Amino acid sequence: MIRGLYIAGNNMVVNTNKLDVLSNNLANVDTAGYKKDLYASKGFNEVLISKFNGTDARAELPFDKITVEKNGEDFKVSTDWGYFRVATDNGLSHNKDAAFTVDPDGYLSTFYLNSDRTKDWNYGDKIVGTDGQPIYVGDGEVTISEAGEVMVDGSQVASLVYEADQDVIGTMSAGVKANRILTDFTQGNLQQTARAQDVAIRGEGFFTIETEFGDLYTRNGSFHLDGNGELKTSDGYSVQGLNGTIKLENDSFQVNELGEIIVDGTLVDKLKLVNFSNTGDLVKIGGSFFRAKNEMQGEMVDFDGEIAQGYIENSNASVINEMIRMISLSRNYESGQKVVSTIDEAIGKAISDVGTLG
Repeated sequence: MIRGLYIAGNNMVVNTNKLDVLSNNLANVDTAGYKKDLYASKGFNEVLISKFNGTDARAELPFDKITVEKNGEDFKVSTDWGYFRVATDNGLSHNKDAAFTVDPDGYLSTFYLNSDRTKDWNYGDKIVGTDGQPIYVGDGEVTISEAGEVMVDGSQVASLVYEADQDVIGTMSAGVKANRILTDFTQGNLQQTARAQDVAIRGEGFFTIETEFGDLYTRNGSFHLDGNGELKTSDGYSVQGLNGTIKLENDSFQVNELGEIIVDGTLVDKLKLVNFSNTGDLVKIGGSFFRAKNEMQGEMVDFDGEIAQGYIENSNASVINEMIRMISLSRNYESGQKVVSTIDEAIGKAISDVGTLG
C-alpha cells in the first residue's frame, strides 16, 4: 500500500515537471527561432522481490534461448529464464529486456537519444555480467549468442543472463522518475518579413553570437543595426561574422544563401555559421540561445544549410499540440491525486480500526 503511495506520488511529480515544460513551450510559441523542449522520464530500478523464509540456492530454471536483435552496433535482448542486470546510480536493475551498445570507453552500455537521434552517453548505464562486473568488449567485433554469451572476435568474455535465487518471484519498480529535458531541433516554418536585417537558416546550423558569457548560438535571425552600425540581436548581443562583429553603414546589403554579406556588389563579410554533430552538446540558455558544453561528445562541423534573407524562423512549438498534451497530463495528474487520496484514506482507516481493537 505504501509503495503504491510512492508510485502515485512520483508520477505526480513527473507530470508536474512535464506541465512546466509545456507551459514554457506555450509561452514561446511566438519567439523566433525557439526550439521546444521535451521532458524525458524513465522507470526506477526493477528490484527483485522474494518470498519470506526463502532459500539462497540458485533456481534450476529450464534453459531457454534469449532473443537477440542487432542493428548496426546496437543490441536488443530479451529473456524469459533469467534477468539482464544494469548498474545504475541507485544500484542494480534487473530486467527481462535490455537495449545497449558499445560506449566510447569500450563497455556495453545503455544509451539515450537526443531529439536528432544521436546518442548521449552522459545518461548511459553499464551492462553487468554474471560475475557482477561491467562488460568490457573494447573495439573488437561483438556478437551475442542465444545462450547469452558475449563474444568478442569469436572468444567469450562474459555472460549476460543472471539466474536469480529460488525464492525470487519477480521484480517490482517504484514507477517513473524525473530524468532530463531534451530540446527538439526540428526546423520551424519560415515567415517572410521583407526586412533586410532578418535572416533565417534553412536546414541545420546556428548563428554565432558574442556575449559577456562567451559565444552563444541561436536560430533567431531577427537582427537589427544599432547606432554604431553593428548587427545585433534583439537582446543587444553582437552577431558574429568571420571578421568579428558585423558592421554595416545601413540596411542596403544583401545576404546570399551561403551567408555572405554583400554591399554594392562587394563581399564585406560572412555570417559565422556553425553546426554540431551531436545536438546533445548544446545547453539552452534563455529562450532561443544555446551554449556548447565544455566537454562535447561530438564536434563542431561545417555549416551546410542555406540562408534566407528577409525571413525569420518561427518557433517549432504548436499551440494546439502543446494544449492537447497539457490536457492529457492534467488528467493523469488528477488520476494520481485520486490514487493518493484513496490510499491515504485506507491507511487512516486501518490505523483507526487497529486502535479500536481489544
